[in-house]
Amino acid sequence: MIQRLQSLYLSLTLALSLLLFTGKILSFRDEGGKAISLFPDGNLTDQAGRTFAHVPVIWPFLVILIMIALLSLITILFYKNRKIQLSLAISLIALSSVLMISLGWYAMRIINNYSLAFLPGLKTCIPVIILILSILAYRGILKDERLVKSYERLR
Repeated sequence: MIQRLQSLYLSLTLALSLLLFTGKILSFRDEGGKAISLFPDGNLTDQAGRTFAHVPVIWPFLVILIMIALLSLITILFYKNRKIQLSLAISLIALSSVLMISLGWYAMRIINNYSLAFLPGLKTCIPVIILILSILAYRGILKDERLVKSYERLR
């Protein structure tokens, strides 16, 4: 059914992945103490709105975010076919892991190239939350599949 708990987890995954498209993705501090933020368009911008630098290859991160959002939505819509939903949930877990790795890679690349210090923020935790929600959704789908199989054995 569409009102299952894993549908809530997948909806939250969809919402959080879309939230990463808005505003700054990562925050840094330069040697002078000014805050510099990475935005989805690849620009490193300071507090005054001036572009500090441009990170040229941020599109893989954005493609992964779009794929997570679409896969979450598709997984919700396949509520009648739990086997397909399980395989989609596993793919979602893999993509969430790749999202975390790519975000860490971008952070390390920016730190090394521009001599900045990383500032952890709320949006830094979102990929971890997306991964946890994806795992919880997978476990919920698996639990439903086992429940249906046990009812079929009783018949």
